[in-house]
Amino acid sequence: MKNLNKVLSWEVIPETVNEYVGCDDKYQVEIYEDDYLLDEFLSTPEENIYSRVIFNDGGFFTVSKENYFEIREENETSAVVGNVVDNPELEECYKK
Repeated sequence: MKNLNKVLSWEVIPETVNEYVGCDDKYQVEIYEDDYLLDEFLSTPEENIYSRVIFNDGGFFTVSKENYFEIREENETSAVVGNVVDNPELEECYKK
């Protein structure tokens, strides 16, 4: 009989590890803290509205230029488009 008790490990950069918020975007992609989302409901043909996922006061929220929403399970209009580590250029898209 083979020994199936192998320990696997990966080296990670601690700053890149974020918590799953407990729900997925409209494409069933998991949403994590520090992800950037494109909100198709708030966006207009003239401007895409992006937000950043943050943890604040015991819960997860999205923050954009003009909006602050608690994340709910029904994310039918949001799509993950990046994160703070891999897409730092999106920082300006959501800041006030």
